[in-house]
Amino acid sequence: MALTQATVNAWRQAVDRQATILETGLGLLNAQTAKTEIPKFTGEIENELAIEEWFKIAERIATNAGWNNAQKLRFFQERMVKSAENFNDSLTQAQKANYQIWKANILEGLADNTTKARKKEQLKDLKQEDAERVRDFKIRIDDYYQIAFGMDAATSANATVVALRDEAKKDVLLNGLKSAISDLVWNRPNIHNATYAETIDIAEECEKIVEIKKIAKSKDLSSAVTVISKENERNTEEINNLKDIIKQLAVINRPIGVENM
Repeated sequence: MALTQATVNAWRQAVDRQATILETGLGLLNAQTAKTEIPKFTGEIENELAIEEWFKIAERIATNAGWNNAQKLRFFQERMVKSAENFNDSLTQAQKANYQIWKANILEGLADNTTKARKKEQLKDLKQEDAERVRDFKIRIDDYYQIAFGMDAATSANATVVALRDEAKKDVLLNGLKSAISDLVWNRPNIHNATYAETIDIAEECEKIVEIKKIAKSKDLSSAVTVISKENERNTEEINNLKDIIKQLAVINRPIGVENM
């Protein structure tokens, strides 16, 4: 008996529904797995992360997982515990209307003066890490400054604020660069009058010079090893030849009647 078109359509709809359910279930499972990668945020003094740093980590994970704003709103809240969870629970539905509104309220409510003071002290002693590029060190400086002094100070376009902000960041950069890069930067004649942006450019140029020197040194070392290896091969061959000659001389000079040992 031939299937009617209505039956075929119903079958297709049932298959589509099952596919949607499966896709939704897999998406939820993946989201739950990704959620556990987000560190829990306590909002308490001993918390190692500032709320701005926590959001940066959480949003990077959310982007990699392909979450939309509704998913971020849901899963981010689930990673808040203790004081942070209590504050989040105190927010009204209007303050949680969407992700951007909720994030703004969380940033305002969970930013504390103790964390800011700690970041100010850490900013003074910030150092470029061994494997860290200048551009990444700059990003860390910018992040620390924003946490330490607040969003307004970090983004203000006021000429006086910009000048103070750039001078502070420039000092951190120059004092924190790796020594090999720093030595070259300080040798630039215009470094004292350079703006923060210009200082970044100079540091990146010097970083490239340091890398080129390392590559050249590595090649020279490799060439030296090759030369030494070849020289050792020649020396070994000459030593073996000398041994053969000595053996031959020993045979020639052996007294008559003496047997081979």
